[in-house]
Amino acid sequence: MEGGKVVGYALIVVKKSPPYIHHFYICRDARRQGYGKEAFYALLDTLNADQMDLDVLVWNERGQKFWSSLGFVPRSIIMRYQAKNDHD
Repeated sequence: MEGGKVVGYALIVVKKSPPYIHHFYICRDARRQGYGKEAFYALLDTLNADQMDLDVLVWNERGQKFWSSLGFVPRSIIMRYQAKNDHD
């Protein structure tokens, strides 16, 4: 919240250890102003956590850069096979 206005939100799975960030969103007009970083550290404090997990889609380069800037490091690569209609 900033000045009574919602600038973002997070959905956290707290039953996992460590907690898992299921969704983290900062409104477009509020991005690149420090709200994401501030919100992340507030989450750590609120949950009394020193670790957190999340997934970032491979095409989301901005998301990867943001989370990397906060100290997140890749732990796995999840791959998917999807059959094509034609079997060349």
